[in-house]
Amino acid sequence: MELRFLLLLLCISGFEAQEFDAVVSRAEGQRLIVECHYNYWDYSATPKTWCQLRDEKCFPLVSTSYTSDRYQNKVTSGRATIEDDTGNAIVTITMEKLQVQDSGVYWCARYYLPSTMYPLKTIKLDVSKEYDAIEGQSLSVQCPYNIQDYKGVKKAWCRSTVQKGCDVLVNTGHRSYRYQNWAQKGRARIHDDTQTGIVTITMENLQADDAGVYWCAYYKPPRLYRIIEVKLAVTKALLSLRSVFFFCAQSQGFSNVYDPKDNKQEMPQDLKYATLAFKSRPSPRESVYANITPSRALEIPHTRSPTEPVEYASISLKPLASGAKS
Repeated sequence: MELRFLLLLLCISGFEAQEFDAVVSRAEGQRLIVECHYNYWDYSATPKTWCQLRDEKCFPLVSTSYTSDRYQNKVTSGRATIEDDTGNAIVTITMEKLQVQDSGVYWCARYYLPSTMYPLKTIKLDVSKEYDAIEGQSLSVQCPYNIQDYKGVKKAWCRSTVQKGCDVLVNTGHRSYRYQNWAQKGRARIHDDTQTGIVTITMENLQADDAGVYWCAYYKPPRLYRIIEVKLAVTKALLSLRSVFFFCAQSQGFSNVYDPKDNKQEMPQDLKYATLAFKSRPSPRESVYANITPSRALEIPHTRSPTEPVEYASISLKPLASGAKS
């Protein structure tokens, strides 16, 4: 198992070390569009393909082809579409509703003879998961992997940083020659279900400074090999509304109440004013009171313009005490 794992990591490292024509990052659910140019005179009549590199082979996902002496220049297979614009010598690849499992290295290629492929462009695609959370909530991420190759390999949850690469927060490990598939450190927890091939990451009581980029990764200390990239955004909880004071007045001559010098004809009709007062979240032990008391009509200063009476309403709310009923 150890030797097999090292060979697999060498393959992964080889892919990371090679040069790509483009490195593309997308979030799960988004679309990928790739354009590949070729020599019109040499390859306009040659079938094209979009394939994914695995184990040093390129497996076609969708290809153009000839059928009854007619060139099928646009073909869709699953979520992938290939279109060969022979007039402009451009192959366009579209992949819809990207998934994290789509991450990998791809070729936009031309066929030579029945099964030989030559790349027109090499693309490295990184598909990440994106999560939005509020302070105090929990995050749960599932990372599927190949059981046959990585069942007993240590897994880790790390935070990507510019200085350290990826800082390990929690990881599975080996103890007394046995694989420990569960671990917790601080607010982070990891569980590797080796029967289903899914690593589950949980982060409790999220804080605003937890926002960032994370990896679910294979762990061969000190190196980490990414399985899935996660982008996490955490926003602060909104302050609770303790009291609302609402004042509404309807008066054609209302402007004269505040500034008699103003021309009432320049003021808009049906004026409305609202004042909102916000305070921090109260203690859950406090009692609840609700008082609504209409006051007497507003005493409006004497003006020559016609006026209407105004009423006020004041509402003050507090949370229920423990065990109390509304």
